[in-house]
Amino acid sequence: MRKYRKSYKRTDLIERAHIAEERVKSLRFNITASEMRVLALLEKLSFEFIFQEAFFDEWYFIIADFYLPGIKLIIEVDGDSHLGKSQKMKEAKRKRWLAKKGIKVLRIKNKATINMKPNHLHERILRCISKNNNKKD
Repeated sequence: MRKYRKSYKRTDLIERAHIAEERVKSLRFNITASEMRVLALLEKLSFEFIFQEAFFDEWYFIIADFYLPGIKLIIEVDGDSHLGKSQKMKEAKRKRWLAKKGIKVLRIKNKATINMKPNHLHERILRCISKNNNKKD
C-alpha cells in the first residue's frame, strides 16, 4: 500500500513560519554566555554569520545557533540539555536533514567555549570544512 505525505495548506505553512520567527526572537533575546563567547569570536574572525537562523521545508524546521552562509556551516553550542539519548537522536536527524541541503554542522560544548581563542575556533571551522570536503572525494 502506498503512503502519501500529508499536504499542508498555505495557512499551515505561514503559521509554522510565524512560530519559528517568534522562537528565533526569543532565542536572540535570551542569549547564553557560551553563545555570547562564540558570537564574539566569530566577530573577531570577521566571518559573515547569522545568529539564530531558521531553516524550513514543508515538513520540518530547525533553528541553528550560528549559520555561516558563505561556507554553508552551522555552529551549534551545546549545553547539558544535549546529553540525553533522545536529544542525540534528534540531533542526528537534524544533521542528516541539513546534509541533504549541503550544510555542515559543527558542535561545540559550552565548556569548550570558556577559554576558546579565535584561532582555535578558526581551526575547528577549517577542520570541519575539510573533513566534509574529503568525504565527497
